Amino acid sequence: MATVTILIIAIGFWICYQTSQRAELAAPMAWDVWIRSHKQQANWLGLTVLVIGLIMSMLVYGLGSGIFAFIISLSCVASLIILLAPLGYINRWTIGISFIITFLLEVTF
Repeated sequence: MATVTILIIAIGFWICYQTSQRAELAAPMAWDVWIRSHKQQANWLGLTVLVIGLIMSMLVYGLGSGIFAFIISLSCVASLIILLAPLGYINRWTIGISFIITFLLEVTF
């Protein structure tokens, strides 16, 4: 469940990151075009997904620990996206493979 929570947080931050005016954005994929052309709706969608990630984090870890884990997860995910997205290292295949590997590790251990 922690892996799914971190994936939800990453998706929420990614949506908000795609609406940034000052960010170095890579070539858009199909859904990035919609996000970049509908900035206000995308910001609301990104914030909604982040709130869902916060709620899931609080369900997994408890109230206080969940908020703290959300802040830590958001900081780590945001740092990775800001550093690696302009270089083109983050795409749907990298995220998918990383999610599958970490989910399998979480389930088996």
